[in-house]
Amino acid sequence: MSAQAALVPALLCAWPAFADGGELYPAADCAALWFGYGDYAAVSSFLDGQQAAYDKANAFRAAAIRLTGDAEAVEAHIARWRPDMALMMEAYIGHADRSSREIFERLSDTCKDFARTQPETRLLQ
Repeated sequence: MSAQAALVPALLCAWPAFADGGELYPAADCAALWFGYGDYAAVSSFLDGQQAAYDKANAFRAAAIRLTGDAEAVEAHIARWRPDMALMMEAYIGHADRSSREIFERLSDTCKDFARTQPETRLLQ
């Protein structure tokens, strides 16, 4: 089983823990998403926007740190989820995986809605 094929069930099982409504959600989750997107964009011929993704990720990271006051927890959360988000992007973009696309769309919509409410992310496109 490829890493991408194994990732989708793992993400679906982990999704409730990832988006559990805790203080790291959604800011740190959004940071992990956009860092993972940027990481995949860096190696993919199908995706660009690496720097824009990293800019978004850094803005969400800053919001998460401000909201939680715990930079160490934010960094640990991002480090835990960033590789999975890059694999999700590979499954979605590189392998047309429908479940990965749906997870990406849900999380990116959540991030977009959240971004409008925070000073660090309000001006993101």
